Amino acid sequence: MSSESQNTKRLSYVDIGAGVMIIWLLYYHALYPMYEREILNVFPWLFYFMPWFFYKSGYFFKPKSLKESIKKDAGKLLKQFAIWSAIGYVVYMLCHIFLFDDLSLRNAFYTPLRSLFLGGSIPLNSALWFLLTLFVVRQIAIFVTPKCNALWLGVIGAIIACILHFVNYQFTPFTIYSTAWGLCFFAIGYAMKKYEQNTWVIIVSAIVLLLTFAITDIPEVYKKEDTCAWYSYVLWYPTSIAGCIVYNNVCRWLEKAEIKLHTYIHTSLFSPIKWVGRHSMTFYVAHFIIFKVVYDLIGKYHEAWYAGWQGVLIITIAYISIIVSLCFMIDKIQKGYAK
Repeated sequence: MSSESQNTKRLSYVDIGAGVMIIWLLYYHALYPMYEREILNVFPWLFYFMPWFFYKSGYFFKPKSLKESIKKDAGKLLKQFAIWSAIGYVVYMLCHIFLFDDLSLRNAFYTPLRSLFLGGSIPLNSALWFLLTLFVVRQIAIFVTPKCNALWLGVIGAIIACILHFVNYQFTPFTIYSTAWGLCFFAIGYAMKKYEQNTWVIIVSAIVLLLTFAITDIPEVYKKEDTCAWYSYVLWYPTSIAGCIVYNNVCRWLEKAEIKLHTYIHTSLFSPIKWVGRHSMTFYVAHFIIFKVVYDLIGKYHEAWYAGWQGVLIITIAYISIIVSLCFMIDKIQKGYAK
């Protein structure tokens, strides 16, 4: 098999994984008003969704010069961060003018700047912390990986994150904290690309994951639980890594099954999921603004719907009508450039 066909296949199964993960992320937020943290008990199987995005980036990481890396990642990550932060800020201001009627100098300037410094993003698009963190993580990896084994880099990242968490991460700028644990999963993803398909690695990872579901409370393992015991937080790292390994191999198996079934049914079962996966960045950067505005509107005008299925239905319609339309527009523009 040529390197080109290998790359196509790699991207194909990764698109399946990214598609499923980004849909889950959208509905993790959409269902949160109904279930709050219990959503991870209702659907625990993808509790490692944010580690997976770092792991995936590390998996396909290729060391290059720091100058080249900064230029490329700034164009891909920081540009999106700046554009969608600006969009989020405009919508944030409009909400405080027309929805909350409480615009002040504090709300207009102090709150967004404080949120950007401490949280790594502005209030109405909190999800953008990931882009800023991933940019920092990638530059650290460029600088450190030639000098340090990637597995050790992952362990160091986890140790630093644990120290910050137990000292009280809420008093630490979030980008510092998220960079530490993001670096852990990124570096492990980079290190595991040689071993991820090893049978014993898959078996051990599956056992770790199944034991996690059997003997732990998933919301307690998930890192954002402020009151979690130290052993639950530490457990988040090996269980998430195991989850990423199992998940990637399941995506490979699904892709192989799709190829075999294509011979009989002459259609691609996962085409819609792959399409979403290819546009996962657009879904990610746009979804939180939509989620926040829609639920603020529901909370103000139809409070009874806020924590009900009516709210989930409305947010689904908003996701489809806005994000899907935006992705189709991007496809059309890209095809125009290709011509």
